[in-house]
Amino acid sequence: MSYLRQLSSSSNDKAKTEPVTTRLTKGEFEAFTTLCNETGFSVAEALRLLIQKELSDTSDTVYKNDDKMLQNVYEIDDKPQQNVYKRIRTGNSSSRFTTNKWKMNNELPCPICESWISAANFSRHAKQHEMTTAEIFTIHKEKADEMLHERSTS
Repeated sequence: MSYLRQLSSSSNDKAKTEPVTTRLTKGEFEAFTTLCNETGFSVAEALRLLIQKELSDTSDTVYKNDDKMLQNVYEIDDKPQQNVYKRIRTGNSSSRFTTNKWKMNNELPCPICESWISAANFSRHAKQHEMTTAEIFTIHKEKADEMLHERSTS
């Protein structure tokens, strides 16, 4: 018999002010809401009762005595998965990179995809190329200058 089925619905006069949010698979959610409906608890009440039980439970012997079980339950990944992009320095650290010399009608040229992008959204666009704005205009300076010249002469 589950823990929720053993409990009777009792009121607790303490104010509950802190919310808890979690993501479940569709099967987990359906099974849990079915259990809540059968026991007469709302999903929030059931979660609160399970948390209270876990916090009040002092018998951690399952976790202390069986390290192998812990490793099976919590798969340990020795290699953290991070995307690290090498950034290129564009001058001394006290100067800030600006794109003002390429800005025309509040747009900037993207020399990689050869299109004009809103200056306000250019940083977001640069991420699609896995580069920073400064990297794009440093590496592809000639093409950006050419696009600016073409637009200013037309």
